[in-house]
Amino acid sequence: MVSSSYGAILVVSLKGKQARLKDVEVMAAGKEVGLVDNKVVGFSETHTALKIEEQLRPMLYRDGAWIADYKRLRVVAVREDVTS
Repeated sequence: MVSSSYGAILVVSLKGKQARLKDVEVMAAGKEVGLVDNKVVGFSETHTALKIEEQLRPMLYRDGAWIADYKRLRVVAVREDVTS
């Protein structure tokens, strides 16, 4: 069962021929229960990570506009050293 908190699942698995589970299999299994994949990244030299989460359009798109979900917003600040 998917939590009503709109969470995500991060699946980390081996890459390439060592993988017991393919990304497309995880995506298909997620889709069967109403989840969508939104990010696949290289987690390390040997592992990949796939993020799947609930579909938000049915919950956050109303009357032709997206509704802001303040509980999901995250702000990240990165300070870069600038040498002149």
